[in-house]
Amino acid sequence: MCASSRMVVRRRGSAAASVTACTLLPYEPGFDLGPTLAGAAGPVALNHPHCAKFCVLGGASCSA
Repeated sequence: MCASSRMVVRRRGSAAASVTACTLLPYEPGFDLGPTLAGAAGPVALNHPHCAKFCVLGGASCSA
C-alpha cells in the first residue's frame, strides 16, 4: 500500500498540505513526499519498523 498509495495531510500548525506515503507515519520526515501529488509519484522505501509489522501482521508481501 505505502509503496504506491499517497495521503494528503495538513498538519497542525502548518499553512499548507503535504503528501505522505502512509497513514501510519504522517509525522515521519522520511515519508513526507512534498506539497504535490506529481512530486510524490516516485517509489518509497519501506524501511520503517511499522512497515514490517504491518506487512507481517497483514500477510502482505513487503518486497514489492
